[in-house]
Amino acid sequence: MKKQTTLLAALLTACAFGSCSKNEDHVIQQQKAQVWATSSAEKVLQNRTDLYPESVRAEKISVFAARGEYESAQVIITGGSSEETYEIAANDLMGGGETFSKDNISLYHEKYAEVAKNYENTSAPAGFYPDALVPYEAIVKRGENTVAAAENQGIYITFHIPETQAAGTYTGSLSLKIGGEEKNVPVELTIYDFAVSKEVHSKSVFLTQWHYHSGELNSTQGMMDAYTEKLIEYRLAPNVLATDLKTTEEDMDYYVDKAAKYLADPACSNLGFPYQTEVVDGETCIDAEFFKAYLRKFVLRSYKDNFDYCAKLTNYYGIIDEPQLTGAKNRVKVVLRVYKAALEEIAREIERGALTAENVSAELKAQIAQSVRNIRCVVTASYEAGLAESVETWCPNIAYYDYEAEKYADQEEKWWYTCNNPKAPYPTMHTEDTLLSARTMGWMMNEYNITGNLYWAVNIYAQYENNAYKPLDDYFSQASHFPNVNGDGYLFYPGGQYGLSSPIASIRLEALRDGLEEYEIGYALKNAYANLPKENAEESFNGIYKNLTSSLYSGTRVNTTLQSFAAARRNLYELAALAGSEANVCLTNFIDDDYGHLSYEIYAKKGYELKNGGKTLTPVRESGDYSVYELAFDLAKGENEIALSVACGGKIYTFEKHLGGKVTAYKAEQFAGNFSVLDGATVEAELVPALTGGNDTWMNVKVGKAASKKWQNFKWTNELFSSLNAQSKKLVFHIYLSGDKELPLTVSAKYKNSSILSDLSKCTLKPGMNVVMISGLDAFEWDRLGWVEYLAFYLGAEKGNAAVNGLYIADVAAYSV
Repeated sequence: MKKQTTLLAALLTACAFGSCSKNEDHVIQQQKAQVWATSSAEKVLQNRTDLYPESVRAEKISVFAARGEYESAQVIITGGSSEETYEIAANDLMGGGETFSKDNISLYHEKYAEVAKNYENTSAPAGFYPDALVPYEAIVKRGENTVAAAENQGIYITFHIPETQAAGTYTGSLSLKIGGEEKNVPVELTIYDFAVSKEVHSKSVFLTQWHYHSGELNSTQGMMDAYTEKLIEYRLAPNVLATDLKTTEEDMDYYVDKAAKYLADPACSNLGFPYQTEVVDGETCIDAEFFKAYLRKFVLRSYKDNFDYCAKLTNYYGIIDEPQLTGAKNRVKVVLRVYKAALEEIAREIERGALTAENVSAELKAQIAQSVRNIRCVVTASYEAGLAESVETWCPNIAYYDYEAEKYADQEEKWWYTCNNPKAPYPTMHTEDTLLSARTMGWMMNEYNITGNLYWAVNIYAQYENNAYKPLDDYFSQASHFPNVNGDGYLFYPGGQYGLSSPIASIRLEALRDGLEEYEIGYALKNAYANLPKENAEESFNGIYKNLTSSLYSGTRVNTTLQSFAAARRNLYELAALAGSEANVCLTNFIDDDYGHLSYEIYAKKGYELKNGGKTLTPVRESGDYSVYELAFDLAKGENEIALSVACGGKIYTFEKHLGGKVTAYKAEQFAGNFSVLDGATVEAELVPALTGGNDTWMNVKVGKAASKKWQNFKWTNELFSSLNAQSKKLVFHIYLSGDKELPLTVSAKYKNSSILSDLSKCTLKPGMNVVMISGLDAFEWDRLGWVEYLAFYLGAEKGNAAVNGLYIADVAAYSV
């Protein structure tokens, strides 16, 4: 697939290039301002005009979205030889006789936070990163709608698609005036024929009760409500709702009344309630009587309103936060013992009628009793056998789902969290990380059945130094509020600084909401597939969904580009539109044999003609009301495509996907002589007949016992690895493990321009044949890394492992883009 965008020919003005006084190594000076458009997922630094070539610039704003969705783009003004004021306005868009009102287009001025040092171990430069998105009208009132000489100024444009808006393509322009010149920035908005759910099906705990008052200079309940409501607008939920957590009956009633208002809203997925502490068995614990008193209030309010508020309650307690780091593991056991006993006591009170109200059905009581028993206590800990009898809802750091997801497979409700760690390539909301990092988190949640996402603080308007929080002089311009991390602890900025009554969102929060909207599309699509007349419908969905996400991440390691993400997102929307059409077309049973042979099974309602590449397909069988089709591909060509279409309801629905370039399989004979010692253990490699029979040979790699303080590992050098570049897509290793024991494996790379090894894949080899994949190679920073000198294979979960003799490498398949 060719990756290209057109130069902003219509908007770029002629410019004279030369040096400039500020950041002169990193800017291009011109006489007049330039205007160009780019994706909402691109971070355009204020002080780096040299970083953005033709590939990230566009001649128009081009956005696609579903009904009910928010989707955005950016206009970038690169300043000329002097500071200039800009003015911008939205206009109505037109398409097919319909109007998309300018009232649904919001404009924001991007403010910049300085990243003095990159802590992510990427090539992202230091500099001034866009983050706070201040409403344009507020910027004008302050007279800040200016563009500095030879600097970038971003304008963030958000389209909110009404649920009643007709599907189709709408065009028009934004009116922009800069330096006395008027420019029309072209806009193209495509709306797909389905809607994003109003109801939020993911859960979250994003804590709001931190240092917001430092920036807002306002700690009233009304201000905290503003943060709650803004979070809910972004499909997220806070932990608690009140600033003053007193213990009287009146206080409890006030809190439950407030919570009920939010919980009745489908956009609010969950809330917690306050707790008090007491000492139990020598440990700080929740006060059980206070807990039960609060819960009874929620039960009685549920009776009164005929609405099960308890089904949307989730608790998180700071007293057991990260117990494996704080030494509070015994406290976890005590707290959860008291917690579960309190839930069971209230559930039994409901069942025996101790909590009464008029006109409450037996069905509602039974439902609420079950909901009470299911109120989760989210514990920010990774799986540990010693805690397994106590913890029901593990919430590990997101990195743990990269290499030990199977430990959480049986968990009824899965959660994860991020904070100052992990760092890239794992998903973060750090300032210098890419916006795709936060956005793909929603996609991962869908694929790995993650229900909840926890983030410790969204509004710390303070600087943490020497174990204390100190006021900041400027809440907008400094990215690091904590040592060795940028952007952690805050996703908002104080709106009071600009005369606003609610907080200002960050560009990172926008990316997170975008991903959660895409989560909802995948969630609805999964449910649509579940209704197909076939066995393993959910498994069939998982296959096609993973086919989309394989270009976005591997495990929980983000490895994508703007182009790859846009293609995957468009395919997701095409699948949703097809499934929602009259023909109810569903692509299922995607299979990749990991040698470049792909196949799909497609369901479509009878009576509709399905085409691929313009050629009518013939069903292979019938299943109820559906015709079933099969498509198979051998990736033997330089470019391979699928191009499905179906006409129904007066519209044509399509699914067009680039399947990749040529796949080459490398046999074991080509590996001979390329295995050597990495870190002390002896290594022997020899060709042997394949253990599964046939004429193939495998490479048997034998690694001697590791020293007590050494990892068991070996080095593999091969021309294939050194030839990897941006035209490579993924490597697939077929590795056979003999015997009956599992073997943890980490594959790392030594790059020419790096002195350290970088992990590429973590997995556990099972007895028999295993597929080990390194994907997203086209997204690697090859200019910075150079090339792969060798791969390092680390065996076992700890140092000093016994010898390994039963490891066989069958072959390697190399996929190209």
